[in-house]
Amino acid sequence: MVDSIGSFQIPASGLYQRLAKGDPAKQAAQFAQNPAVKKEIEYFRQKAATIKTPEEFFKDQRLMKFALSAYSLEAEQQFPARIKQVMTSDPKDPKALANRMADPRYRDINKDFAFGQTGTANLKLTKFVDKVVEKYVTNEYEKKLGEQNPALREAAYFKRTIGNVTDVYQILGDKVLRGVVFSTLGVPAEVANQSVEKQADLVKKGFKLDKVKDKLYVDNFLKRFVAASDRQQAQESATNFSSGNIALAMFGGSGRLNIFV
Repeated sequence: MVDSIGSFQIPASGLYQRLAKGDPAKQAAQFAQNPAVKKEIEYFRQKAATIKTPEEFFKDQRLMKFALSAYSLEAEQQFPARIKQVMTSDPKDPKALANRMADPRYRDINKDFAFGQTGTANLKLTKFVDKVVEKYVTNEYEKKLGEQNPALREAAYFKRTIGNVTDVYQILGDKVLRGVVFSTLGVPAEVANQSVEKQADLVKKGFKLDKVKDKLYVDNFLKRFVAASDRQQAQESATNFSSGNIALAMFGGSGRLNIFV
């Protein structure tokens, strides 16, 4: 499928069918044996234990990249001052930045590292380091899936986390969960201009919160999601072709005309 002029993307539906048949834990474990992944894990395990202050941790860009990836917050490396404030604030303070952010991942990284409460003590705990490593492997594995098709990464994340949701506002507060639900239900982007209460009502009408632990229900919902994603990509491809750039997609490097069907 054409995703943009000159580039092709495998339909998410077929990929998801293969993914759903496999064992996510086993697939992630196999991915962890990748030499590049193993190298980063080893660095984190060895170096984290030597860190004496949060500031020292923040200065090590490799450690920070690993930690942020574990919590799917890679983009925060562009905003060092903000992520420092998030990770060092008091989780019990309702005015703390981590608690004021809608995305729960900020609260998770704040609570787990606990720099604002115990300094770097958790970095010396094997159980904590193991937890961060596991989260890192999971996120990096899902990112790899996204290289085949972004919808596949979103589906894997949804399937992994939706079982912990107990309130509709948790879905609205999580960018990925919200995107998957709204995309599946065909909710237009303009709904973001409506009140949170109205958005919550839309979710409640189309998604059964009491079924989040029902694997069959979640799987069928995700099948609808990837199908909707494929339709959207097809529509975007058609728009690109009709814009007058069709020649760029139809002619190969040799100058010969290629017809895609």
